[in-house]
Amino acid sequence: MAAVAGIVGVIGAGAVGCQADVLGASGVAYTTGTMASARLERADVDVSWLNCVGDPGGGAGATLAPGQSAVVSVDCQGETRDRGGSPSTER
Repeated sequence: MAAVAGIVGVIGAGAVGCQADVLGASGVAYTTGTMASARLERADVDVSWLNCVGDPGGGAGATLAPGQSAVVSVDCQGETRDRGGSPSTER
């Protein structure tokens, strides 16, 4: 179970670089959650649910030039099931 927490922690607490004019904070959070779920399932982890929220930083009114990269912080929380069927909440 420690490996699961490590994977979610690394993925969930990371900062993601993207083109903010193409993919906003919610899109980055969705992509991160989808990729994290897929990676956990490939590692034979039963993911019950995973929710990720993106924070663009710099204030909601920050405007970037087209093609300029932004840093979006993503926080993911979720729940997995161990082999015995018991839920385990991860952050």
